[in-house]
Amino acid sequence: MTRDRILEYYEQVLKKRQQKFTHNDDADKLIKQEPVAFLFAVILDQGAQAEKIWEIPYHLKNIMGHLDVYRIATLEEEEICQIF
Repeated sequence: MTRDRILEYYEQVLKKRQQKFTHNDDADKLIKQEPVAFLFAVILDQGAQAEKIWEIPYHLKNIMGHLDVYRIATLEEEEICQIF
């Protein structure tokens, strides 16, 4: 999927989905406000318990202080290991 198709899907899902993604109100708010958080959750949602997977972007933002994909892309392996 291209970036535009993913963002289009994001818009469609959020407009149709009135229920919560997770059991965490703050995590749901982040997913609905930040397309990158939504994208991370879509990528990670591979058969694991959805509510936990969809909280990961929230926890990443709390740990790193951002979800800037350009900054994340420049992280060294050791830095990624420290986050997890």
